[in-house]
Amino acid sequence: MAKKTAYERYSEEGKKKLGERANKYCSDPLNQQSLIGFFAKTGGNP
Repeated sequence: MAKKTAYERYSEEGKKKLGERANKYCSDPLNQQSLIGFFAKTGGNP
């Protein structure tokens, strides 16, 4: 299996962290407005 480039590793880490943050936002109904802003800032792709 080919070694991953630093960019690929960074990209995967970023997606994982973004997913965790999105889950945290989603689990709190008070953050629904924040969630809309959160996805607007990140381009809408969790």
